[in-house]
Amino acid sequence: MSRLVIHIGTHKTATTRLQKLFRRNRDLLARHGVIFPQVAQTDGQHGLVSIWNALLLPEPDFDARAAWADLAARHAAGSQTVFVSSEEFSRMSRRRVNMAELADLTAAFDEVHLICTLRNQAAFLQSIYLQISSSRPPADWDAFFDRMLATGMADGLMLNYDRLYTHLLGGFARNRIHLISYDHAILQPGGIVGAYLRALDVPLAPEDLVPVTDSEANISPDPLATFVACTLGRPDPPGAGQTALVQGVLAQAFGAGRRSCLLTRHEVARMAAVFDPLNAALSARIAPYQPDFRLGDMLGRGADLYREDLTPALWADMAAVLARDRALHGPAPRPEGTPPGLAQRIWRRILGICLG
Repeated sequence: MSRLVIHIGTHKTATTRLQKLFRRNRDLLARHGVIFPQVAQTDGQHGLVSIWNALLLPEPDFDARAAWADLAARHAAGSQTVFVSSEEFSRMSRRRVNMAELADLTAAFDEVHLICTLRNQAAFLQSIYLQISSSRPPADWDAFFDRMLATGMADGLMLNYDRLYTHLLGGFARNRIHLISYDHAILQPGGIVGAYLRALDVPLAPEDLVPVTDSEANISPDPLATFVACTLGRPDPPGAGQTALVQGVLAQAFGAGRRSCLLTRHEVARMAAVFDPLNAALSARIAPYQPDFRLGDMLGRGADLYREDLTPALWADMAAVLARDRALHGPAPRPEGTPPGLAQRIWRRILGICLG
């Protein structure tokens, strides 16, 4: 009996690490009955989503429908598990995947399962913001946060997981959708990797695989230091060196090794008020198939340092450090089309923070 397992994300739940790990150990996994197919020259199978999201087209002549048909022709009559992975299957912007169409494309397999990792929304939102800041100037935080609460989405990614689940049901039955709580999985033996090996019924432990180092995975930088560097430097995106300078100031003020959060405690509480009931509704919906599923607490393990812990004097210290760095080295490279900022902008911004 053939089985297709589609790992749909979500974003910022160790998807990059899993994709790199499974690609690196493709031969070992195949010997244990799991096929991780090569689709274009990427770690995951993102090109398969290009039917609905042309931005994921891996090369001009790539035909995603033909790639799906090839997967079925190669494996649908067999007895192995085919595992494909792209977090873009879970994107909920106008480029979202048509789940009914996806079900039709994969109907040749005897069984098709969706597997999805969900992270508590406060940690997820923080990671989304940090990912945005790595490639382009992030939006104003207050507007970004308020829009997220109003829509249940951020940058095209769904934080209302109950609504995401309803979307998945547009193509797949409840007993074909398996959810994994990121916050709980990372505390179990083998972490996320172990959770996926168990879900795939692979008789391997994470230590049996050739590992992926932290430097290869898409790990978010220090949240609060990144937020400060973005806020003081907008519209110029912060470089890694500038974020490190801010992190040094924070370490000197609060001690090294503290777990920081770019949200305030009040913002975390506002998110809990909105999303905790929705998370409980989701748990109730899937209880017949996953009675023990629960999302982690908002922000997971919490934090030692929140945004409101930064005093005006400390903001001024960090602004001074960044201003000196820019005077010596100039601003970090800007994405094409981004207007240049003025040197005085840092001081104007810090004055607004202190007064407002």
